[in-house]
Amino acid sequence: MMINLEKEMQSMTSASAEVMNKMASIASVHMVFGEPVQRGDTVIIPCAEVSMGGGMGMGGGPNGNTGQKTLPVGKGTGVGGGVRSRPIAVIVMTPEGVRVQPIMDMTKVTLAVFTTAVFMLVQLTRFLRSDRGGKRKAVSLQTKK
Repeated sequence: MMINLEKEMQSMTSASAEVMNKMASIASVHMVFGEPVQRGDTVIIPCAEVSMGGGMGMGGGPNGNTGQKTLPVGKGTGVGGGVRSRPIAVIVMTPEGVRVQPIMDMTKVTLAVFTTAVFMLVQLTRFLRSDRGGKRKAVSLQTKK
């Protein structure tokens, strides 16, 4: 069975263009700002952080040479993408004014505190171990004249 590489490349290009067009069509202000919610004189607008990514692959024959017009065996393609969003704030509008209320991501805060504490513990342990044997030299802040 012979595989026509030019047809495969056209198919791959077409598929990747379709994925990129779909991602571009959903990348709008509506992904970042939600529908306003009104309660009395107060209007709340949710806000999100949106990330998009994509990728594609290709293929070839048994020796990896893609310069041939047809290949005796082998094949490969691949197109993919993804979107991730998370709430980051709400805009609160009242007769008194407009304010932005950030949404605290406690998971990130907890991980940052834990990582910092572990790093500081490791550094303190290294410092104390190197000072035990009297191997550390005294550091002088005086300059020679």
